[in-house]
Amino acid sequence: NTGNLVIGTSGKGIDFSAATPDGTGSTGSEVLDDYEEGSWTPVVGGDATYTIQSGIYVKVGKMVHVQAKIIINVIGTGSTTLLTGLPFSSVNAGYATTSSGTPNYFSGLATSVVSLNPTVDNNSAQMRFAGLTAAAVIMNPTTTVFADATRIDFSMVYEAA
Repeated sequence: NTGNLVIGTSGKGIDFSAATPDGTGSTGSEVLDDYEEGSWTPVVGGDATYTIQSGIYVKVGKMVHVQAKIIINVIGTGSTTLLTGLPFSSVNAGYATTSSGTPNYFSGLATSVVSLNPTVDNNSAQMRFAGLTAAAVIMNPTTTVFADATRIDFSMVYEAA
């Protein structure tokens, strides 16, 4: 009544296995052993300057939900393809992607597109954007996206290592 439930041993948590008494519907752990929320700073690196660079996240178990807004003032020597600074490294899933997301708004991109798809690189805390051009050509995720005055607001979910 007067405080939080505190788990006293590392690696322990709230066990939900009794919620599925017949054993169906679960092939993995039913223990919630991690919850965290906070902020993170999206960066393109180099000597880039920003008008805005802010992000928040919520991590439940291994799933991380991030939201961010970045407005690049001058790209300088910053990356035109990579955004770094994610709060957790992603799982190493080989050739598969373990992320999904969408920009809520974008403008001033280095390449003209009609849609963008953020993806997190495997085993890293960096991400890229793939896109679709007006000619319906899917851009490789290493295509130039960031430039002076680029703005991207997005949300994404990915699996942490």
